[in-house]
Amino acid sequence: MAKVAKGIRVNQLAKELGIPSKSILERIKSEGLGDQAPNHMSLISLGLAASVREWFANGAGGVATAVEIATEESEELAAPRPKTNRAKKKPDSYLTEKGTPLWQDTLHAPLPKGAGGQFALPFPSTNMLMGYSKNQKAAKDVLRWINSKEVYGQWFTSQQGYSDGATKDWEKDPVWNVDPVLLPFRDIPGKGRLAGYAGPPGRASAEVITKYIMVDMYAKAVQGMPAEDAVKWAHDELVKIYG
Repeated sequence: MAKVAKGIRVNQLAKELGIPSKSILERIKSEGLGDQAPNHMSLISLGLAASVREWFANGAGGVATAVEIATEESEELAAPRPKTNRAKKKPDSYLTEKGTPLWQDTLHAPLPKGAGGQFALPFPSTNMLMGYSKNQKAAKDVLRWINSKEVYGQWFTSQQGYSDGATKDWEKDPVWNVDPVLLPFRDIPGKGRLAGYAGPPGRASAEVITKYIMVDMYAKAVQGMPAEDAVKWAHDELVKIYG
């Protein structure tokens, strides 16, 4: 059985009508329906789409340039689909041992503070431009574009708290008000340290991680090895790597 479409994206409708997405968004907003289409990638109902077609019949509303259409298509390809919390979306399918919804029993908290302070081990992502590339300017322009606040902001919002921005300004973003359970993630960048801290990150620290030495240290203690012996084992393994 063919799958029936539930709606159409604003930018797709704009391409069909040959007008800028901005014109559609402004008209929808003027009709008091702005919450149904906050941006050009919003999925609007078929009924609203039919109204839009009537509003812009006979070419009313301006004509989209090739640049506008290409930019919108590029943004749609670059932006990931929003994350969905399966446990929250299907509360009857994900239950605790008591039979209550799992998402109501899910919390996040920072790692406890130790003698050296309170830290986290995030997974930073960086963009690199290889020196041998023959398209230096084009590549730099793309990197500037995807990291601009307007474009990066769309991706940041789609992550719903599962990713952080590179500056403190992102700590003020409204996304942190969506789900209080994810609020602890907001403070990770300020407390984050790279692998190997307090030493520098490098080949040795990478080897420690890939060999799961710290993980195994805790595992040995959990399995019954005296804590002092587990720490000594990990220490000896680190000495083999760091010398």
